Amino acid sequence: MSRVCAHLVLLLAVAVPSTEPLLEKIDLFEAQTGGYAMYRIPGIVVTAKGTVLATCEARKSPSGDWGTIDILLRRSTDCGRTWRAPQRLSDVPGPKEKNPVALSYILASTVEVTYNNCVLIADRAGPVHALFCLEYARCFYLRSDDDGLTWSQPVEITTTFERFRRDYDWKVLATGPAHGIQLRGGRRVVPVWLSTGTGGHAHRPSVAATIFSDDAGATWHPGEIAVPNTADWLHPNETVVVELAAGRVMLNVRCGSKRHRRLVP
Repeated sequence: MSRVCAHLVLLLAVAVPSTEPLLEKIDLFEAQTGGYAMYRIPGIVVTAKGTVLATCEARKSPSGDWGTIDILLRRSTDCGRTWRAPQRLSDVPGPKEKNPVALSYILASTVEVTYNNCVLIADRAGPVHALFCLEYARCFYLRSDDDGLTWSQPVEITTTFERFRRDYDWKVLATGPAHGIQLRGGRRVVPVWLSTGTGGHAHRPSVAATIFSDDAGATWHPGEIAVPNTADWLHPNETVVVELAAGRVMLNVRCGSKRHRRLVP
């Protein structure tokens, strides 16, 4: 990410007879515009109908992960050549409490509301699934049946994460970020990470895991903790997921590796 402008780059290869492919660069989210100081944590998916959906965290101030943050989405129906204006994807009604770990480290104030770590899944059957977190403490699910034009009301699925507590007493949770996947068998899989919040900007120590849905997002279930925190696998956190040709699921995990490597379990 640029220090001045966090943007999502979309490269388009357009087949034109007798010419080289056309490459275009478009800045979708530019710092110091739209009422936000910066934009970070981008994600992008293409729906079954070919609509391109791009998301990011829109941060009101440069104060870090615990400040006032919204989740924004932009939509393109012409292969990324033009884009609709950003729409706010995150909006949970009712009272909100700041995560106590952020307050204990004086990382934010009680008046700041943090939405974080949006994940999209473009379903082969047509719907688009979205998950995001609130205060790194609660997780919500919503769905679009018109290619991201409108969205359902967010449904809280934090109870899914509560089941991890028997193995790991987390105080901080996060999905993804970026995107989840739909396996060939239909299961939807989202990588997640969990932290006790006792160090490292209240994001460490941490472990990586997955949650999944077998009923098109209606219910979600925890997998196993896939990547524990060990001397060699230090603080596994942000993770992307892919299904391999043989049907196995592979995770690519950011961690504090002593050799400065990512983990691929």
